Amino acid sequence: MLFYNKVRWHRKTARETDLIQPLRDILSARGLSWQELDYGHHTPAQYRDLVSRSRALLFCTEHETQGLAYQEAMSANLPVFAWDQGELVDPSQRALAQGNVRPSAVPYFDERCGLRFQIENIEEQFDRFWTALPNYRPATTC
Repeated sequence: MLFYNKVRWHRKTARETDLIQPLRDILSARGLSWQELDYGHHTPAQYRDLVSRSRALLFCTEHETQGLAYQEAMSANLPVFAWDQGELVDPSQRALAQGNVRPSAVPYFDERCGLRFQIENIEEQFDRFWTALPNYRPATTC
């Protein structure tokens, strides 16, 4: 499994302990082979190589702007397990936002592509996702 880690805000103060490490622990506890890529610290060739060798993508970002990484994975038919908190946390974007903006980390996504999760239900949702893995069809439907 490819763990694409694009968590940028509150990473050191909260997300490392309530999101990132629990996900690492879940993957390891289930005996899965996995590799973590940090956003901005890899080349496109490295990403493509890992996508080609993976069965699924674990996608973690607070909110997405274009969503190229998860869309590339879906085009390679990788189901996506996506953290989708629905909160605008980018300080520069929050300053411009009007009203209650609830952005999605995976705006071009539905149940055929994989499964969304929140911090409160990581483990339960991961088990649902992994059990349903053969049924997702992201390349043909998303």
